[in-house]
Amino acid sequence: MKLKSIILSFTFCTTIVSSNIVIINNVFVQHNKINVFVKQNINWSNSNIDQFMYSGEILGYFIYKSSDISTNPIVKKLEQNIIKNKNIIYSSSANTDGVNMQNKNVFETALIASIVNISIYGMTSWSEFFAEAYSKWTTTPNEMKNKSWEILNNFFTIIYPELHKNYFGKRQNTWLNILNFMDNFLTTNSVVVYQTTLTMKPTVVVDLKYDGLFGFQQIIPNNMAIESNNYTFNALKSALVKWQNSSYDSINRFSHNLINQYVINYDNNNLSNDLAIMMNDSYTKASVKSVNRYNELLNSLQKEYYSSFQTLSQSLKEHTDLVQESKANSSTIMLKDSIDAMAKYYDWTNNKIITFEEQILNLFNLTNYVTDKNFKYYLRSFIFTPDYPIQGQPEQTMAVTATAGQAIRNETFQYFLAVEFATVLFTGVAFNQEREGGIILIKIIKLVDEVRQTPLQH
Repeated sequence: MKLKSIILSFTFCTTIVSSNIVIINNVFVQHNKINVFVKQNINWSNSNIDQFMYSGEILGYFIYKSSDISTNPIVKKLEQNIIKNKNIIYSSSANTDGVNMQNKNVFETALIASIVNISIYGMTSWSEFFAEAYSKWTTTPNEMKNKSWEILNNFFTIIYPELHKNYFGKRQNTWLNILNFMDNFLTTNSVVVYQTTLTMKPTVVVDLKYDGLFGFQQIIPNNMAIESNNYTFNALKSALVKWQNSSYDSINRFSHNLINQYVINYDNNNLSNDLAIMMNDSYTKASVKSVNRYNELLNSLQKEYYSSFQTLSQSLKEHTDLVQESKANSSTIMLKDSIDAMAKYYDWTNNKIITFEEQILNLFNLTNYVTDKNFKYYLRSFIFTPDYPIQGQPEQTMAVTATAGQAIRNETFQYFLAVEFATVLFTGVAFNQEREGGIILIKIIKLVDEVRQTPLQH
């Protein structure tokens, strides 16, 4: 299930260290190791961090409203099976009061999100979902742009920039206004809708370059050893957890036997083939209008922000110059120097370098666009190293991020006020990975979600 064409993105398909928050005096730092700085035990659930990090949930809602999944009869059968068997599916200690038809939109949102954005890693949290979706939007080649991509394009080119300018803030103050804005947009504009009930693939299909079955086309195996890599299994687990609003730790409870017996194949009514049908609209090409809007945006951003990779590199180098602070003739972001060094170290071809630089240019321009230029002030440093594994980190860890900002704390609660900056450490190994002609880079996309934590201090 690998993409064969060249896809350059700040993402990777192994594992990345999940971020946590640590406190240094009155400054919070999002870091991969919770015990690096904190000297006392803190109940991290007693914090307001989710008041700031919710772009993934906004995107999930937009995708949900850009689909027909709420009227899908197969999804209704799944929901009825789950409600009927919820005392078996969930642990006896779990509160399943919320697993009802009044809250079914939570389950449906999780399902359609996993259809539009194909990523098992993106199911682990809404933050990671946002990062994977952003990567898909910025890196999908024109010939592979499908209806799912078009929905993401609508969100990132129309909805998200508007939210940055006028709506973002603490969740409790802005959530309903954000949902109302999106609802109004969707009802007053003719937008593409993902049809989960499409019984046949379109006549002209997009070649998505998968080696085999993908998404809900994969039937859950009766084999515990391989179930963890099955897409349908992971998507249903994630949706079950979100519907019950439980910790992701409880996801380990669900097995292929449990989901097959009580969700998919209850009363000998096997829904596996019906689930596969929901992937049919993934083969529908994105509209020419949507693709042209994206390409025109890239061209306009090269005039507004950075016209070339060299211009981008020089600007960031000057922006992060250390001369004033330490008289050191150096900067904390030196893209061209870093790429040149890696190209020499890993013996890259000129074509690979050019493609790489173009992808990075587009990524930075698009990120400045969707964050209303705040990304430039937020990103403090890029650090590249040929070392692998990164010291103190397990293998497969390709990047370590740290985000700093202002917070008020006591022994039991962390109250976050604002973000200040972020630093990222990469291992060059991830930049050099190739699969089926593809190059997999490092993910920093979820920083886009963090940039909108206000106020930024420039």
